[in-house]
Amino acid sequence: MFAKERRAASLAYLLTLAGTLLSIFWLRLAILALLFILLQFAALTWYMLSYIPYGRALASRLIRRQLVRHGVLSPATAPIRPAVEPS
Repeated sequence: MFAKERRAASLAYLLTLAGTLLSIFWLRLAILALLFILLQFAALTWYMLSYIPYGRALASRLIRRQLVRHGVLSPATAPIRPAVEPS
């Protein structure tokens, strides 16, 4: 779980899990709990993609491509790199 490649995703998942529990049981704020649940899902998905060869690279390219397509990022500031770097 704390391998070098997965450390950030593991930490993000554990922090959002703690935030979810904190917001539900202590703060009792449903909207904050929903936000933490969505972030927790994203962190766990990113963690699982690290087990698929080139999974994170593919997901990054797809997200970047959609952000450029919908005008959130300009094509000049978000170059779409190939999945495999040429050697």
